[in-house]
Amino acid sequence: MADIFTIKTERGKIVITKNAISKIVSNAVNEFEGRVFITNQKGRFFGIAGRIAGLNESGNIEISFSEEGVDIRVFIVVRFGTSIGMVTTKLMDSIHEGVERVMGIEPKSVAVVMAGTISRTMAKRNLEIKKRYDGKR
Repeated sequence: MADIFTIKTERGKIVITKNAISKIVSNAVNEFEGRVFITNQKGRFFGIAGRIAGLNESGNIEISFSEEGVDIRVFIVVRFGTSIGMVTTKLMDSIHEGVERVMGIEPKSVAVVMAGTISRTMAKRNLEIKKRYDGKR
Protein backbone atom coordinates (compact mmCIF):
# COMPACT_ATOMS: atom_id res chain seq x y z
CA MET A 1 0.00 0.00 0.00
CA ALA A 2 1.10 3.57 -0.63
CA ASP A 3 2.14 5.95 2.13
CA ILE A 4 0.13 8.79 0.63
CA PHE A 5 -3.44 9.30 -0.50
CA THR A 6 -4.20 11.71 -3.34
CA ILE A 7 -7.51 13.46 -3.94
CA LYS A 8 -7.98 15.21 -7.27
CA THR A 9 -10.15 18.32 -7.33
CA GLU A 10 -10.89 20.96 -9.96
CA ARG A 11 -8.23 23.18 -8.34
CA GLY A 12 -5.51 20.53 -8.28
CA LYS A 13 -4.70 17.63 -6.05
CA ILE A 14 -4.47 17.14 -2.30
CA VAL A 15 -1.86 14.76 -0.95
CA ILE A 16 -2.49 13.24 2.48
CA THR A 17 0.23 11.37 4.37
CA LYS A 18 -0.07 8.69 7.03
CA ASN A 19 1.58 11.05 9.53
CA ALA A 20 -1.22 13.59 9.06
CA ILE A 21 -3.87 10.98 9.82
CA SER A 22 -1.82 9.61 12.74
CA LYS A 23 -1.81 13.08 14.26
CA ILE A 24 -5.61 13.24 14.01
CA VAL A 25 -5.85 9.84 15.76
CA SER A 26 -3.42 10.95 18.49
CA ASN A 27 -5.44 14.11 19.08
CA ALA A 28 -8.64 12.06 19.35
CA VAL A 29 -7.02 9.78 21.97
CA ASN A 30 -5.71 12.79 23.90
CA GLU A 31 -9.30 14.00 24.35
CA PHE A 32 -9.72 11.21 26.94
CA GLU A 33 -7.22 12.93 29.26
CA GLY A 34 -5.17 9.99 30.47
CA ARG A 35 -7.89 7.32 30.44
CA VAL A 36 -6.89 5.94 27.01
CA PHE A 37 -3.42 5.30 25.57
CA ILE A 38 -2.22 4.25 22.12
CA THR A 39 -0.31 0.96 22.26
CA ASN A 40 1.21 -1.57 19.94
CA GLN A 41 -0.53 -4.87 19.14
CA LYS A 42 0.81 -6.44 22.33
CA GLY A 43 -0.53 -3.69 24.57
CA ARG A 44 2.80 -1.97 25.23
CA PHE A 45 2.65 1.79 25.26
CA PHE A 46 5.03 4.70 25.56
CA GLY A 47 3.06 6.73 28.08
CA ILE A 48 4.29 10.10 29.26
CA ALA A 49 7.94 9.04 29.46
CA GLY A 50 7.90 8.01 25.81
CA ARG A 51 6.36 11.29 24.75
CA ILE A 52 8.97 13.24 26.68
CA ALA A 53 11.70 11.14 25.04
CA GLY A 54 10.20 12.03 21.65
CA LEU A 55 9.01 8.54 20.67
CA ASN A 56 6.35 8.56 17.98
CA GLU A 57 3.05 6.71 18.44
CA SER A 58 2.25 6.79 14.73
CA GLY A 59 4.01 3.47 14.16
CA ASN A 60 1.30 1.86 16.28
CA ILE A 61 -1.55 3.17 14.13
CA GLU A 62 -2.36 1.12 11.02
CA ILE A 63 -3.44 3.25 8.07
CA SER A 64 -4.21 1.70 4.70
CA PHE A 65 -4.90 3.73 1.60
CA SER A 66 -6.80 2.30 -1.36
CA GLU A 67 -8.78 3.73 -4.25
CA GLU A 68 -11.96 3.43 -2.17
CA GLY A 69 -10.57 5.47 0.74
CA VAL A 70 -8.70 5.17 4.02
CA ASP A 71 -8.88 2.38 6.60
CA ILE A 72 -7.67 3.27 10.10
CA ARG A 73 -6.90 0.80 12.89
CA VAL A 74 -5.62 1.93 16.29
CA PHE A 75 -4.58 -0.19 19.28
CA ILE A 76 -5.40 1.18 22.73
CA VAL A 77 -5.38 0.35 26.41
CA VAL A 78 -8.04 1.77 28.71
CA ARG A 79 -7.66 2.72 32.35
CA PHE A 80 -9.66 0.40 34.64
CA GLY A 81 -13.12 1.78 35.40
CA THR A 82 -13.52 3.54 32.06
CA SER A 83 -16.48 2.43 29.96
CA ILE A 84 -15.14 0.43 27.02
CA GLY A 85 -18.29 0.99 24.96
CA MET A 86 -18.23 4.74 25.56
CA VAL A 87 -14.51 5.01 24.77
CA THR A 88 -14.59 2.98 21.58
CA THR A 89 -17.70 4.70 20.21
CA LYS A 90 -16.49 8.22 21.00
CA LEU A 91 -12.98 7.46 19.73
CA MET A 92 -14.20 6.06 16.40
CA ASP A 93 -16.58 9.00 15.94
CA SER A 94 -13.88 11.52 16.85
CA ILE A 95 -11.37 9.95 14.41
CA HIS A 96 -14.02 9.86 11.68
CA GLU A 97 -15.02 13.49 12.23
CA GLY A 98 -11.40 14.65 12.48
CA VAL A 99 -10.37 12.99 9.23
CA GLU A 100 -13.46 14.26 7.45
CA ARG A 101 -13.05 17.82 8.80
CA VAL A 102 -9.31 18.22 8.30
CA MET A 103 -8.74 16.13 5.17
CA GLY A 104 -12.08 16.56 3.44
CA ILE A 105 -12.53 12.79 3.03
CA GLU A 106 -14.57 10.27 4.92
CA PRO A 107 -12.58 7.22 6.07
CA LYS A 108 -13.76 3.90 4.67
CA SER A 109 -13.49 2.31 8.11
CA VAL A 110 -12.22 3.02 11.60
CA ALA A 111 -11.31 0.15 13.93
CA VAL A 112 -10.31 0.35 17.58
CA VAL A 113 -8.57 -2.67 19.09
CA MET A 114 -8.61 -2.67 22.87
CA ALA A 115 -5.39 -4.47 23.80
CA GLY A 116 -6.05 -4.32 27.52
CA THR A 117 -7.03 -2.45 30.66
CA ILE A 118 -4.66 -0.80 33.08
CA SER A 119 -4.93 -0.61 36.84
CA ARG A 120 -1.89 -1.54 38.90
CA THR A 121 -1.15 -4.18 36.31
CA MET A 122 -2.13 -4.71 32.70
CA ALA A 123 -5.01 -7.07 31.95
CA LYS A 124 -4.59 -8.14 28.34
CA ARG A 125 -7.59 -8.19 26.03
CA ASN A 126 -8.00 -8.43 22.29
CA LEU A 127 -11.29 -6.77 21.48
CA GLU A 128 -11.76 -5.14 18.07
CA ILE A 129 -14.62 -2.77 17.33
CA LYS A 130 -14.95 -1.55 13.76
CA LYS A 131 -17.22 0.92 11.97
CA ARG A 132 -17.55 1.01 8.21
CA TYR A 133 -18.68 4.16 6.47
CA ASP A 134 -20.41 4.26 3.13
CA GLY A 135 -20.43 8.00 2.58
CA LYS A 136 -24.18 8.26 3.21
CA ARG A 137 -24.42 9.98 6.59
